[in-house]
Amino acid sequence: MIALNPRLAAVTAASMLLLMGCPDPIPEPACGDLRTYDLSDCEVGTLGQVYLGGIYNAKVEWESGATTHSSIYTVVSGAEKIDGHPVQSKDTGTDTYYLGTKWTESGSERRLSFAGCQGLSHFHFTGHVQSCVDGVKVDEGTFDARWIDWGDGEGQQEHLALVSETKLASGSAADVWVQGGFAYVAARAGGLAVFDVSVPSAPVQVATVQEAGDDWSDAKAVGSTLYVASAKHGVLLYDIANPAAPVRLGQVPAGDISVRALELDRTSNRLFASSPEPNGEVLVFNIQTPAAPVLRWRIRTAEADVGAGRWPHAVALLAGRMFVNQGTQGLVSFDVPPEPPGLAEPVQRGTFGSALAGVVSHSSQAAGAAGRTVVFEGGQGWGGKLRAVDFSDPVAPAQLAEWLGLRPELPMRHLELVGTKLYVAHHQAGLRIIDVSDPSAPAQVGYFNTWRPFDVGRGQSYFDSAMGVRVPGDGNIYVAESARGLMIFGETAP
Repeated sequence: MIALNPRLAAVTAASMLLLMGCPDPIPEPACGDLRTYDLSDCEVGTLGQVYLGGIYNAKVEWESGATTHSSIYTVVSGAEKIDGHPVQSKDTGTDTYYLGTKWTESGSERRLSFAGCQGLSHFHFTGHVQSCVDGVKVDEGTFDARWIDWGDGEGQQEHLALVSETKLASGSAADVWVQGGFAYVAARAGGLAVFDVSVPSAPVQVATVQEAGDDWSDAKAVGSTLYVASAKHGVLLYDIANPAAPVRLGQVPAGDISVRALELDRTSNRLFASSPEPNGEVLVFNIQTPAAPVLRWRIRTAEADVGAGRWPHAVALLAGRMFVNQGTQGLVSFDVPPEPPGLAEPVQRGTFGSALAGVVSHSSQAAGAAGRTVVFEGGQGWGGKLRAVDFSDPVAPAQLAEWLGLRPELPMRHLELVGTKLYVAHHQAGLRIIDVSDPSAPAQVGYFNTWRPFDVGRGQSYFDSAMGVRVPGDGNIYVAESARGLMIFGETAP
């Protein structure tokens, strides 16, 4: 018997396989592919009923312990998106619901994919999710996805009438400030849009101000000075003596930081800037001279942790006390001393914790009611609620009541309290008016559904639609709507 050279034997075997027509080995599936999911315990036969023509909000619970939210866009077949990223892989057969996307971020390829496990109805399904970076799975978990629509039994509106609707020339509306017949709309990457609203039924955009690569999320004004919350440069100052031609005055503080929200206290002549990065703090400026703010304090909770989501989203003010919406930490109160500075420092008092994992304390309004200090807090995230909290004892706050809103998948964004009415920018639930004359029994008294899934720009984020609301006392309600732009409403009699 003749022994073949081992190398020759290997080549001969390979040649025989080719002659026999053996297929090439099936490559291992890439991270996030449908084949990497174990769906053996799923009821995939129920997935065929899931509606494929709308936008779903999804709550994701990761094995790492994190809770996040995503937007799944399926309005147009072939143009599906996940959090604004185009879907590259898709399988939505009778027994399958799978969508996957990938994008480049910070030099790495990131991939996110959803695989359905059970269809609970035409508009509600659950499943599994994977997150991959450069082909390596970094986390996995489960999700709950629900179709976005108006509330059961609701129409377009109740006790509210649309006066006008004006799209922005660029950007996505995030918040609005109204003064002297002009509306200043913070438009994220689109900068700032200025509208002449002297005729509310026919607003006219008279100016656009932008700075390349920046993100503007809020604006407030005192006299002819406009303050803008900048993601890159702290608080920007503009002279708006001529609203149609804003002139940049500068920025505060001198070093670049991120600012997301602004609040004014005209009684004490102060501007409060909520800064998530780098330190997670509230900057307090004296604005006795509006065009020349002076930084007095940088206030940071003892438990602040930007990575853990414990950073200030916004503040509410009442009689020398500041209430900070401290994200996942909840609502935190501070005593803020009067001027002049140096005599005392702000003192952290009590905390009213976040209600649920994944829900952040995002916006609040404070008022004196029947001898009590009541703070109304909006929770942003899946299951977020409007909570009325008694802070009369600043170290021992107690809940008076809560209002869930329509459904848990629709988050809250921004609150504006005028008298005994709370105006709520409720993301995809639109504009809501809540009677809080009795803080222990909040009751909805009006609404307008701003949500339309087919508007250009939908499906970019879980946080969509009604973003900011302002009630300046001119008889109108102004709403910054992410896709529809500046919307102006009037209240109608019951």
